[in-house]
Amino acid sequence: MNKREVQKENTRQKLFDIAISTFAQKGFLNTSIDDLTRSAGMSHGNFFIHYSRREDLIVKAIEEIGKSIYERFLELANDQMDLEHVLEVHLDVIKEYESVYYFLVKEGPFLPEQARTSLFVLQNGICHWMLKTVKNEALKASFPYFFNLWLANIHYYLQNRDVFSPDRSVIEKYRGIFIDIFKQFEGSFKNE
Repeated sequence: MNKREVQKENTRQKLFDIAISTFAQKGFLNTSIDDLTRSAGMSHGNFFIHYSRREDLIVKAIEEIGKSIYERFLELANDQMDLEHVLEVHLDVIKEYESVYYFLVKEGPFLPEQARTSLFVLQNGICHWMLKTVKNEALKASFPYFFNLWLANIHYYLQNRDVFSPDRSVIEKYRGIFIDIFKQFEGSFKNE
């Protein structure tokens, strides 16, 4: 790469890093091109040298965030864990990314289709990985239902964080409740 190409790539990366930070503060839908270019110290038109539309940057950001979340999940989890420990790891990872994950959940239905697909692939990958840890055949058969219940609870609390936990992490505050729900669900299969 020549010097100009390196500079262009550095500017693109700077804009991307600013976008991730801004998305975590304002959300994907409330972040404008002007917000990003102002923070990057560049003109509005300069944005279009790097991205053809704001939606392209949102999709790239969600793909990268999803990849980071999944890689972090794989770093913390291992094949020797039981499902409860894997769920704990899932909560740990969501907590690490909670500020941006909140907006993924809240704005998910309104994001571009490719971004929604990336989010679905992330959740599906984690579900599949968790399912590998389930030993109880009855629970295994009901696992998609359980996983949807698991995510629905977490997402409900996150979407309403201003009510449930305005002053601190939702995951930190309600971790025990999420795990208790799992234990109750799992307990219903113990005697089968």
